[in-house]
Amino acid sequence: MTTTRRTPKFLTWAAVAALLTVVIVKTFFIGHYRVPQNGMYPTLPAGSGLFTSKRAYSNSSQVHRGDIIVFIREEDGQRYNYIWRVIGLPGDTIVTAGESLTINGKPVMRERVGESAARPLFCHGR
Repeated sequence: MTTTRRTPKFLTWAAVAALLTVVIVKTFFIGHYRVPQNGMYPTLPAGSGLFTSKRAYSNSSQVHRGDIIVFIREEDGQRYNYIWRVIGLPGDTIVTAGESLTINGKPVMRERVGESAARPLFCHGR
């Protein structure tokens, strides 16, 4: 009889420990964001869910071109989540003209993947 009583108590404690672990990981290590608009289309269309590491970089010098970053900005008392792809780093010169893009004087190979609102959509060529 004591074995059957211990099993439910053990399961209860295991469930509480698992829930506590999930809450701690979510609070301190993992972020979840919903992409509000098509600014990252076609990679991340509007409504996409995105999980991030809250501690991906120990300092800003570890950010690389092509990384997707999330930062929070307050404007007029409202908090906004910005989800952007890094295309330039400190000291880079970015030039756009028509459909061309150059970074530090070198053309960036891109592939046209479609149009949205009569504007071309590109992704980096491989």
